[in-house]
Amino acid sequence: MALKRGARSWWLMGALLLPSLGITWSASGGPLPGLGTALAQVAATPVANPSVLDAQGNVKLSVTRDLAATDGLAFNVVLDTHAGSLDTLDLKALATLSVDAGPEVKALSWTAAPGGHHRTGRLVFPRALPDGQAVLRPDAERLTLTVHDVGGIVLRALRWNLRPAAR
Repeated sequence: MALKRGARSWWLMGALLLPSLGITWSASGGPLPGLGTALAQVAATPVANPSVLDAQGNVKLSVTRDLAATDGLAFNVVLDTHAGSLDTLDLKALATLSVDAGPEVKALSWTAAPGGHHRTGRLVFPRALPDGQAVLRPDAERLTLTVHDVGGIVLRALRWNLRPAAR
């Protein structure tokens, strides 16, 4: 059976995506029993690590939490502009992190190679406050990364909801 070009693309995407969601197919070509349950579980699972985008001004910021980080509370940051070089930006000096109404925490490090108009880097914050308390507590509801004075924007607040929304 020959598939048309568009059908091949959908078939390939399904073949690659469905097993990653725990959905497999039987030898007869149909889904195994429990497919509906698996899809309902996937739909009910909140996205644990979404990217947050801020496209204000002439610099676009895309930030993703690095949940696997062992060196602190880490974020992968992508900066894009067509209005000059981003190489002089030091997000360690320009960014703070806060959880709920807690204190703002300064970054430990900003690691990024020069990139001109497009720059990718890693921003890391401490896991604990100076008094030893965890920055990100188990009962935390919102995480806010604040970036000051980038691309003509005085303050950018990028937020992650840590709890599923009430229904």
